[in-house]
Amino acid sequence: MWEVRLQAASTMLGVAHVLGGMTEAGLDCSGLVHLACRVLGRTVPRDAEDIAEAGPGVPAAEAAEGDLLFFRKPGARIHHVGIAVDRPGEMLNTPGGGVTVIEPLDHGRLRTLAATATRVASPSLGDPVGG
Repeated sequence: MWEVRLQAASTMLGVAHVLGGMTEAGLDCSGLVHLACRVLGRTVPRDAEDIAEAGPGVPAAEAAEGDLLFFRKPGARIHHVGIAVDRPGEMLNTPGGGVTVIEPLDHGRLRTLAATATRVASPSLGDPVGG
């Protein structure tokens, strides 16, 4: 299942960031996750913070390929989500003002990494599409 979601999301590499976007014409971070999860027959909430609250948490330090990583500034709400890839310290991501890429979790990202990641493959996250 991880591979299916990553393959689906990887087809979006190079797609431009568009706030609220959910198509090949433009995506934002949660739009990328939303589309990739639909390939697995799952629907997830639209926004990063809602996605984080919907699924079973795992420690971010134990995130595996396909898990969702969330980002927040100290004292603020979750504002960003990416998909962990099979290379440690990297994620598939649609950053604001950029394009969908696989990028390293640099110092700036690690500073805002939330303590808990979400495991999307769990049946408790979202409803099956059409269900």
